[in-house]
Amino acid sequence: MKYAGLEALDIILQKAPLVYSRGNPDEVPERLRGIEIERRRTTVKYRCKTLRVVIAKTIKCFTIVTIFPDPEKQPDLEL
Repeated sequence: MKYAGLEALDIILQKAPLVYSRGNPDEVPERLRGIEIERRRTTVKYRCKTLRVVIAKTIKCFTIVTIFPDPEKQPDLEL
């Protein structure tokens, strides 16, 4: 992960249910509707970086779809 590092990815993975619960619903692509139950977008503040995190809820687990820098948004959650 170029922008936040593996440490940020590890923290987001550990707190995936919390990150998911604070997020706003996002559209699930047509081809993934049989796999993903719901997808949510959350803006997370980690150290000095503001990141947009998209997490999908599947039948078995939470899956991190994307993590991108998003410095213009107010964070929904601070880790």
